[in-house]
Amino acid sequence: MKNKNLLVGGTLVVVAVFLFGCNLLTLGPTQSEPTNTPVPTDTPAPTDTSVPTDTPVPTNTAVPTQAPTFTSTPTSSSEGEPVRIQFAAGSISAQESGSLAAFGRDRYVLRAAKDQEMTVNLRITSGPGALLIIWGEDGSVFVTDHSETTYWQGKLPLTQDYFITVVASPDGPVSYVLEVTIPPL
Repeated sequence: MKNKNLLVGGTLVVVAVFLFGCNLLTLGPTQSEPTNTPVPTDTPAPTDTSVPTDTPVPTNTAVPTQAPTFTSTPTSSSEGEPVRIQFAAGSISAQESGSLAAFGRDRYVLRAAKDQEMTVNLRITSGPGALLIIWGEDGSVFVTDHSETTYWQGKLPLTQDYFITVVASPDGPVSYVLEVTIPPL
């Protein structure tokens, strides 16, 4: 019986120490939780940051661009604007030739209709190589620089401008012929 009382008493002591340690059992009057009372500071009053109603709000009208691995200034025109690919009357394809320094790029643009099939073939005539980047005016990407390809074929989702960038490898200058084929619907 003495061992049983000792066991019960020891258990009560352990439970009391646990409850006291967890603040579940307190001795004496309890303290209330501190409240978060704001402390005044010398911070100036906020200023009006609203835009006047007669000031036009800018809208995003930028043409979508890719973030290619290679960086350089486009060489297709002095202003950096893409060269517009024009198809001869009655023709279903057009070719553009170019030469680029290492890391160089030429940019092209053409208009095509929804549901047309477009084929883009980049043929390297000299140098270590180049790759294609192709995207639509709406931001849809068909070929990224990560695909490291020189050929693409696909059905176009919208009537819009399509952009083609030829990017030279970092290993040296390159010459190329770009051919774009779009049969009629």
